[in-house]
Amino acid sequence: MLYEYPPTDLKIPFSVGLSLPPMIRMRQTFPEDGLAQPERILRQQLQTLLAKQTDLSGKRIAITVGSRGIPRLRELVRAMGEALREAGASPFVVPCMGSHGGATAEGQAELIAGYGITEEGVGMPISSSMETISYGEVDGLTLYCDSIAAEADGIVVFNKIRPHTMFHGDYESGLAKMMAVGLGKHRGATAFHALGFDRFAEYLPKVEERFLTRFPVLCGVAVLQNEWDRIFHVEVIPTEQMAKRETELLSVARQRMARFPLPEVDLLILDEVGKNISGSGFDPNIFARSGDPLHHAHTSTRFQRMYVRTLTPESHHLGTGAFFADFASRRMVSSVDWSATWTNCVTCNLSAARGIPIYLNSDEEALRAALQTLSPRKPEELRILWAKNSLELSEFEVSKPLYEELKQISGVEEVGTFHQPVFDQEGYLQTVY
Repeated sequence: MLYEYPPTDLKIPFSVGLSLPPMIRMRQTFPEDGLAQPERILRQQLQTLLAKQTDLSGKRIAITVGSRGIPRLRELVRAMGEALREAGASPFVVPCMGSHGGATAEGQAELIAGYGITEEGVGMPISSSMETISYGEVDGLTLYCDSIAAEADGIVVFNKIRPHTMFHGDYESGLAKMMAVGLGKHRGATAFHALGFDRFAEYLPKVEERFLTRFPVLCGVAVLQNEWDRIFHVEVIPTEQMAKRETELLSVARQRMARFPLPEVDLLILDEVGKNISGSGFDPNIFARSGDPLHHAHTSTRFQRMYVRTLTPESHHLGTGAFFADFASRRMVSSVDWSATWTNCVTCNLSAARGIPIYLNSDEEALRAALQTLSPRKPEELRILWAKNSLELSEFEVSKPLYEELKQISGVEEVGTFHQPVFDQEGYLQTVY
């Protein structure tokens, strides 16, 4: 449910003359190893594996699809469906995302439809349900699986592998988590999150082992994305190798995350946050608040204040990331479905500090307030970073103090000259991304 928040009238006497200082665009260089058509590689690998399987004629095979953004997702899912049909199977897609999509079958189907995952787009049915079965327990944790997938003759566990935003271990976001949380739907996600994030790394391999024993998993399909947020590796993994191979691929994925090359900024401006970007809306492995102990050992850049401008369309108004912001615009907070957002929070055992950020009527007003909280330093003295999101960091804008540090770093270059950020008639930044 969306709510149009009323205009604000904050009394901040010293902020009237504050504004963003001149900024300059910077570019950093990353390896250019993205795959032009990863779906072709995936299809060939899957065909090779299926050729070694028993007869799949008439078998119903479920393919898992989650809520994280994956480049060429529609093409990848379609390729899997085609390979399975060639082997005689009847494939279908199961949306697998815990409580996302408002924890409803319709919402989850709508969410993946935003990625092009429709019956027409991928050439196979989309079977969305929140019904689950319980298939046992591990050390007191009750295990759940999507009821439709549980009745299938086989399951292809498909997901990107990437460091998680709230815990670290040998298994993070990937295939094991898809089995434990994504396929567990809302009930399973709630039960698993009740453990607490500090126990995820301990339980994920246990749940994976039980899941693989209980259900006919054909294989795992892992996708890795590089610093450009492009797929540089796709791999079909035989069931018996999934546990070991995932830990190896996670190590590779961690090394290939795009990072801002300096450890501290005063003000972080993000054009967008969203569930398709990261589970937290933005990735705390890339940016985290100064003093945050949870991400101390893993975060590349700390910020004092954060301003978030918009939600991605793919978020479907799920405001994960918005509630981590210090400041936002009225337009931003009015674009959040707070009921769906808080459903996700409670499912993940999160509560405190998950509320509405300080919002003002426009980017211009909100940024004045943010700059006021960083006084007595003047805006031109602040280390300000303006980026599109936490995934795409090949180009970004910085203030002069950051520029002076960045120009000493190899692989980083300036693009153009310093310019004054421009606001439109409504007070919103005219972004050049």
